[in-house]
Amino acid sequence: MSTASAGIRNTKRRVRRWVRPALALLALTVAGAATPARAASVLGGLYIVTDPPEAAVYVNGELKGVSPCGIPDVPAGDVEVQAQKQGFEAAARIATVEGGATAQVELALRRLTNVGSIAVVVEPPGSDVELDRIPQGRSPLVLMNVPAGTHRVVVSADGFRPLHSAVTVAPNQQFVLKGKLVPTASMEAARADGTDAEKLGVLDPDDVPSAANMPEESAFEPVRKLSGERRYEEALAELDEMARDEQTRRFARRIGQERRTINRIRDVVDAAYEKLRESKGKDYVLSLRRGIRLEGALVDVTETHAIIRVSGTERRIPLSSIGAEQIVRLASYRYDPREAASRAGFAMLYAAEGEFDDAYGELRAALGAGYDITEARSYVDSEHLWSAAVEKDRGQRLRARLAGPPAPQRVTDSARPVRILLDTYRGADLPEPMAEMLAQNSITLQPVTQPLSPEDLEEPTVLLVRDGGEGRPVPGYDSHELQAIVDCVQRGGGLLFIGAHRRVQLPEQGRAQPVGAHPFQPLLRWFGIVVNADELTVSDEAPEGYPTEYAICAPLVRHPITNGVRRVVLPMPSPSLAMQNPGWALLGGNPHLASEWSKTIAPPVAAARVFGKGRVLVISNMPVPDTSAWQGSPVYANDADRMLLNGVLWLWESAASSADAGR
Repeated sequence: MSTASAGIRNTKRRVRRWVRPALALLALTVAGAATPARAASVLGGLYIVTDPPEAAVYVNGELKGVSPCGIPDVPAGDVEVQAQKQGFEAAARIATVEGGATAQVELALRRLTNVGSIAVVVEPPGSDVELDRIPQGRSPLVLMNVPAGTHRVVVSADGFRPLHSAVTVAPNQQFVLKGKLVPTASMEAARADGTDAEKLGVLDPDDVPSAANMPEESAFEPVRKLSGERRYEEALAELDEMARDEQTRRFARRIGQERRTINRIRDVVDAAYEKLRESKGKDYVLSLRRGIRLEGALVDVTETHAIIRVSGTERRIPLSSIGAEQIVRLASYRYDPREAASRAGFAMLYAAEGEFDDAYGELRAALGAGYDITEARSYVDSEHLWSAAVEKDRGQRLRARLAGPPAPQRVTDSARPVRILLDTYRGADLPEPMAEMLAQNSITLQPVTQPLSPEDLEEPTVLLVRDGGEGRPVPGYDSHELQAIVDCVQRGGGLLFIGAHRRVQLPEQGRAQPVGAHPFQPLLRWFGIVVNADELTVSDEAPEGYPTEYAICAPLVRHPITNGVRRVVLPMPSPSLAMQNPGWALLGGNPHLASEWSKTIAPPVAAARVFGKGRVLVISNMPVPDTSAWQGSPVYANDADRMLLNGVLWLWESAASSADAGR
């Protein structure tokens, strides 16, 4: 090879060594220059205009500014744009962003009426906030467009006691909720001191709103009623309907919460019914709602009824009539009461059926076991507050009817004075102290001194019948009178019957035995009750020195008739009551009393029920007006007048409402 050829080859090698890196560098340079162009092609922008302006603008759920506003560097593609403003319904739409271009989005917000807002400023920051059991975010935050009325706000954080507040929102106003959560350690110290840190179930009457100011709770009333009657499938169907309805679908998250709660309660009830079926063919005691107990042979348990044989007669009892307490006992094989989560579920069941004392008892048990009761308590508290609001409104309506409108206004149908028909032809007068007490409360007794006619009971009214006892033999009601009374109650009227002690001689037994309030028994049987089936006596288990001349009835079952009533005292001897229909609510008894013939402990002495659109109240004997001087002890102070007044008003409420509806 020549020297020249070798030089050429060396030169080519040097060129190749230089050209290859240069080409690579050029390629990198070109690629780098092209990168910004490609990035620009996948980013665009938005310009948001709202009517009205100054609305908060969110893109894919992230706050971006206040309208009108431009938003740069938005990835190309479809995005969700939402605008929110206090006093206006939120508006949203899907916008398409193109690379290198700005899309203009216009949103019109519809004005809302009767809404306000809640500013939650509670320490520590970052605490979870719930409104009416629906999570809203973390504090501090502003809850916009909250319907005017009373709502429950719960603020919670790990390691702290939850803050429960009833907040009343006024239209176009902002309620500021301030506070500081208490550390768990402080709560435990409070428990060690013997104080109830949670104050479960305590409601200040001044904090109870009107039900009219609770629009969300009012919207869920149909669901609440169905759940309380254990018609769970219908309740779930009602929730589905609410989710589709334009007026109620805004409660979508609450609807989901209610659905989960109902399913949880239904599981407990289904477990109880399953356990009950295992007792078919055995002697059994059914504890029904409102204190009724039936003892007999459990013949069968169908999907809807329990068939029990009592004294040779088979009775079909709806499963929904079984008391919540027995449901809990039956379900305990699957839901262990030693588990705090089970106790929280029981609390929800009790609250759904209006048994709030038991509900809060279960919550305390769950709390004591270290369980987080926030969700269960939120449900129980909201149901409790609604129940208290409804009861408060009912009391105000009754007081308004008693007081009547101020002069010179005309007395309207809904505020007319209370008028009670007193049948003195078949029955006896009221004792003078009782009659005076009613008169002092603007209640007029109109005596009926001849047989009742349909015209006397043409409008829904309240009929008071008092049995005069053995010393007053009277003929019973004929079939026309019976039909008129029953029809009156079915249309919305009321019946108050006060029994008396009676005896007859039964030849087959050769002894005196109480058998019934003779002339009035056909009337009472229409409503499914018998008076004077037994006679009250003081049981052998009563403490030494217990009075034998009085039947002291306490404690009493919670009911509008027993509101504010500690005890009622009846004379001895007195009859007891025998229910023939599970619709009766027993109002009172005493573990120191027994029935002479059946030896039943704590026999009922007063009972009430709804019949058709009306109501019936039966008291086994005329209460003693005053026994507070017995042995000089106030323990036996008598609230008979209060119970009688409450009973008359409870009956009149139904009659007045029915009369108003018919006008």
